[in-house]
Amino acid sequence: MKNASSQNIRNCRRTAMTAVAIACLLPFAAPAAQPTYQPDTLREQHYKECLAQVQSDTPGALDNATGWVEDGGGPLARHCQALALLKMGKPGAAAKLLDDIAVELIGSRPELVPDALAQGAQAWAQTGNLTAAIKDQTDAIKERPRDPELLVDRAQFYADQKNYDEAIKDLTQALTVDPNNIDALTYRGAAYRRLNKLDLASVDLEAALKLAPNDPDALLERGILRRVRDDRQGARQDWLKLLLTAPDAPAADIARADLEALDVKVEPATPPAKP
Repeated sequence: MKNASSQNIRNCRRTAMTAVAIACLLPFAAPAAQPTYQPDTLREQHYKECLAQVQSDTPGALDNATGWVEDGGGPLARHCQALALLKMGKPGAAAKLLDDIAVELIGSRPELVPDALAQGAQAWAQTGNLTAAIKDQTDAIKERPRDPELLVDRAQFYADQKNYDEAIKDLTQALTVDPNNIDALTYRGAAYRRLNKLDLASVDLEAALKLAPNDPDALLERGILRRVRDDRQGARQDWLKLLLTAPDAPAADIARADLEALDVKVEPATPPAKP
C-alpha cells in the first residue's frame, strides 16, 4: 500500500509509508573512544537528513547510520539503519532491528512506537512471516487505534493469508474513521469478491472510482469483478483505461495479462493476493 517512513512503503505505500535522544551510558574510556555529544536538535536534524538519504542514496545512508550508531546515535541512528536495510532488500535484519527499536522507544518517545512497529510489520511481511507481521501491526494499532492506514495495512496481511473476513473487519473500521479512503474501499471490494459477495463488492468499487476515477487498483479490481459477472466489454473498458492512465502501475501488468486472456477467451490472470 505505502513507504518505509510515515507512508509505508505501501510504495514501499503508501507508500504506507515515518527519533529519540537517549544518552549513551558507556564505561569511562580514553577520550577518543567516547561517543560524540550531540544536542537533541542536532540529533533530530541528523535523523531527518539520514531518512532523506535512505531514499536518495541508500548505501550511503546505511554507512551514515552505522557510523552514527557507533558514535552513540541511539534509537534514531538504528531506525535509519533499519530503514536502509529494508530498502536494500534485507527485510529479515530490518525486522528484528525495528522490533528492538520499538521496545527502546516505549519509555522515551512513545509516539514513535507505532511507526517502528508498522515498519517492522512491513519488513516481516517481506520475509513471508505474516504471523509476525500481523503481531507487529496489531501492537501498532493498539497504540494508535484510529489510524486508518495501520488498519488497511493489517487488512492486506490478513488477505495474504486468505483471511478475508478479518480483512473486511479492519477495512470497515478504517472506513468508519475515513469514509473516503480509496484503498480501504478498493480492498474491501476485492475481499467481498473473494467471498462471492458480488453486490457488496460492486458498491465499494463504484464508490472508490467515484472518488478517484483513474485509480489503477480500483480499475483493475472492477474489471475483474465485471469479468466474473461475464461483462467482458465492461472489463475490457476498465483495463484499457488503466493502461491508458497508469501504464507503469503494478496493476497495469495484471491488466495486460487479463486483456490477453480475454482476447483468447480463457480465464483471466490470477488477481493480486491483497484484497
